[in-house]
Amino acid sequence: MGHAHPAPTETARQPEPDMSARLFAERDAEDRHAARLSPASTRHLRSLRLETGDMLEAVLGPGDLWRAMITSSEAGGAKLSLEEKLPAPPEDPIAPIWLLVAIADLGRSETLVEKVTELGATDILFFRAARSQAREISDSRLQRLRRIALAACEQCRRTWPPRLAQANSLEAALQSLPDDVQAIAFDPTADENLAPRSESIAFLIGPEGGFDAAELSWLEQQKIPRCSLGPRTLRFETAAIAALAALRK
Repeated sequence: MGHAHPAPTETARQPEPDMSARLFAERDAEDRHAARLSPASTRHLRSLRLETGDMLEAVLGPGDLWRAMITSSEAGGAKLSLEEKLPAPPEDPIAPIWLLVAIADLGRSETLVEKVTELGATDILFFRAARSQAREISDSRLQRLRRIALAACEQCRRTWPPRLAQANSLEAALQSLPDDVQAIAFDPTADENLAPRSESIAFLIGPEGGFDAAELSWLEQQKIPRCSLGPRTLRFETAAIAALAALRK
């Protein structure tokens, strides 16, 4: 005669930390122990198969990191309970990396922002060059680029998103750099190739047609060194990605 097996009993699902998930959130104005994800971050949450009761790391601002529990996953923005303040991770990289990019194709600018954020750019400054395809980036487009940068930070677990801005000329862009930042202009005709560096640096990338003669002359007068990324003429977003990847070596 067989023995009857007791019916399985349901146990409460225990939340398990998932430290692969680090998402940006906004603290609740009325409840300081609660926060909410944006709709975009909520979609990312679902793509990671995280559910109510799961744990993640919530970034409430640059370096402001919390261990949090998902309390609901509404489409308009998942809600979080802030459980524990975590030590602020160091900014990556420690030495600032500026990217000064001529305004060019706006669609490919989105690719540039996404990839250089993942590679560690700390500041992205678009400027109007003589051969730029557009005079400026609209405020709505700049906000979209900032959202893309935040999504890239979530992908690579950065807590310090890059600063994005624009300048109305090459001269204005260079004048915005701190004094201790070494600027380097990319020029496919330059003799020197880019080498890994440890100091604060600003990469200067021209538009699709390159810098014009007046801009090249001005850069020479300012004693801005020029270097090459190889014999090929690269698209501006490819040049930016290649430059930051070279620094990672």
